[in-house]
Amino acid sequence: MLYLDVLTTGAQQAFQLVRDTATSVHAENLTRIAQIGVIAIPTWLRHYADGHTGVLDALDDALRAFHATCLAPQWPAVTARFHDDIAHRMTTLSTHGLAAMINTLSPDLCLTGSTLTARYPWDRDVHLNGHGLILMPSAFWTGHPRITWDPQNPSQYVLIYPARTNHGAIESTTGTSDALAVLVGATRAAVLRALAQPSTTSGIAGHVGISVSSASEHTTALRNAGLVTSHRLGQAVHHHLTHLGLSMLTQH
Repeated sequence: MLYLDVLTTGAQQAFQLVRDTATSVHAENLTRIAQIGVIAIPTWLRHYADGHTGVLDALDDALRAFHATCLAPQWPAVTARFHDDIAHRMTTLSTHGLAAMINTLSPDLCLTGSTLTARYPWDRDVHLNGHGLILMPSAFWTGHPRITWDPQNPSQYVLIYPARTNHGAIESTTGTSDALAVLVGATRAAVLRALAQPSTTSGIAGHVGISVSSASEHTTALRNAGLVTSHRLGQAVHHHLTHLGLSMLTQH
């Protein structure tokens, strides 16, 4: 599969960068696709990699049309979700440290020391060599986190992960008339709401303001009730809502 990942602050710059991507980059992508062997490389993609003007024009027109029709009307919400995610991660980082912040990005990630372990479709080792890692929350990607790189600087790796959902409408129900709190208890309801975004036990503890042992106790109870599922990745236990848990959360 081909990913045209560019890091920009605006759509117009992104369109231009996609158009100006060097043919050497495309050649590397085609080699990678061929090695994976999942799909046959179509003729138009080979022409695109060769810098065929007609194909470049057609792709540019298609990207602009798709953006205008499908993305532009949603862009304020997308931007708000992006900034909400960044603010939440910075708060977690400053309060609980780097490991806690990384471990709450996705149940498929675990930072142990200087090694970041992730579920991935195939075995892959990425060595940063001191260049650092850019974190990129996405409002559209909902799968496991993906590692890519900046086309303008291939030594700079980027981790794309699903941005946290803005659950303000759900959280606004907390208060004296909170039906969910009446049903399962105030703290357990807070834990359930914290899991609107998959999290580790320590991440839940920091979000709700309780001890790690208490968070573990509450997630065990919620798991026994079929509302939460958990799995261990490295040294951390990751939790996320089941369909029943999500249904209960949205209904209350």
